[in-house]
Amino acid sequence: MTPERGAGRVPARQFRRILWLHRHDGRTVIAPQFENAELFSGSLAMVTVGDKYGYVDETGTVVTPLFDGAWTFSEGLAAVRIGDLRGYIDRTGKVVIEPRSEVAGSFVEGLAPVRLGASGVT
Repeated sequence: MTPERGAGRVPARQFRRILWLHRHDGRTVIAPQFENAELFSGSLAMVTVGDKYGYVDETGTVVTPLFDGAWTFSEGLAAVRIGDLRGYIDRTGKVVIEPRSEVAGSFVEGLAPVRLGASGVT
């Protein structure tokens, strides 16, 4: 993790909930409230809320809709699952590529691998 990523916040587990600690002094910066969480990518981190997934800002506020599945942002977009299909959202939570694929990977240099339908077209 590069120094600018995550703004010094590191997820930790307390009483079966995830909280974030400041990496320099260990103080709690986001209270324990989520079942699972990823590292911050820019100013957002993916979290589990019940059986749904969303993204929180640096205060711990859920700032996107909740989805059936979610993955880390890359190049400003994150794959999300709505029902059985995957699409992509931007950092505001707006769907920018409609869910239509069975598999949706991370963007690298402007491209992301996807699998469309039973035909296996990628």
